[in-house]
Amino acid sequence: MLKPSEKTPVERAADMLEQGLGFQTISLCLGVSETHGRRLVALAKREIKSRQKSRSAYYQRYHLPHQLEAARAKVAVLERKAIRLGMSELVEGRPA
Repeated sequence: MLKPSEKTPVERAADMLEQGLGFQTISLCLGVSETHGRRLVALAKREIKSRQKSRSAYYQRYHLPHQLEAARAKVAVLERKAIRLGMSELVEGRPA
């Protein structure tokens, strides 16, 4: 992990935004002008969105196999129940 001093100003601004700091505080902490501060905050918001997308993609890649396994198990239970109730026409691949 990078030390705060090794992060880019945009990454530091993004971290500050995530902590709930406002534009003026971020500009003051980074020692930049108002114009430059506004640009940094805009870029930081893009950085945050990018982080959220990558977290979302990771979450989906990590959890999707477990979700599919659980769904398949539920389908198997429902198919057995349909057969037990005499509704075998609802089960794919079985003659009615």
